[in-house]
Amino acid sequence: GKAGHNIPCDLHLDHLNRICKISIKMLSANKTAKAIQRVGRCLNVTKVFLSRYDADMNLHEESGSHKKSSDTIDCEKILVQLFETSSVFSCNNLHRHHTAFKSLK
Repeated sequence: GKAGHNIPCDLHLDHLNRICKISIKMLSANKTAKAIQRVGRCLNVTKVFLSRYDADMNLHEESGSHKKSSDTIDCEKILVQLFETSSVFSCNNLHRHHTAFKSLK
């Protein structure tokens, strides 16, 4: 796959299991051992067929990764609050010092 688009093997296996379960469910009353084996043998072909169908229909592809939302708006809100409501960045007490660094000004 492309860089940044790899999905873990267990997630891929879960997708294949889902396809397999749906295919077996679609057999409805025709569920026999032979029919279920046929579903298992054609699982890869079914996966390719479904992915091509999704591409032809411009359907959204399943993602193996989560999108990270931007925190820019949240940071801007916090900064606006800091500058408007508090005096965090002002030096009101110039005689303040740490006990270990009394000589620093």
